[in-house]
Amino acid sequence: MDKENIAWTAPEYDYEHREPAWYLVSILVAAVLLILALWQKNFLFAAFVLLAEMAIILGAKQLPPVWDFEISGGGVKIGEKKFFGYADIEGFDIHPDTEDYHHLVLRVRSRFSPDVKIRMPVSESEKIETRLAKTLQRQSYEPHVIDAVAKLLKF
Repeated sequence: MDKENIAWTAPEYDYEHREPAWYLVSILVAAVLLILALWQKNFLFAAFVLLAEMAIILGAKQLPPVWDFEISGGGVKIGEKKFFGYADIEGFDIHPDTEDYHHLVLRVRSRFSPDVKIRMPVSESEKIETRLAKTLQRQSYEPHVIDAVAKLLKF
């Protein structure tokens, strides 16, 4: 087993600065949904629309948290509290994302979140792939539709 650990830090996601027009479109869509909900006397949906719009606006302004990652002889560590042993990982894939980062996709044995996406610097991707290939099988995983929608909406 390879003894050298590979460690890096990366933001959870790419921060997208949003122009005022983005916020205006978001508010207009929420307003239309709110009017529809009130017109149909669906007050629960109206409350949901208001809460969701507040969460979207607040979330759009936040900077992404930066995580520490480490690949060791025992598995993959994310931050201080999350660890996936190699026995818990079925395979991995690498998806291009931006010119600075790729996504390392780990397929873990879990019913609730089978894919764990980790951002890794492009400069480290070959070393990470080589290290993981010694223990895990590289498999092809298609990106999820929600990932494409999130990228389209700049989330």
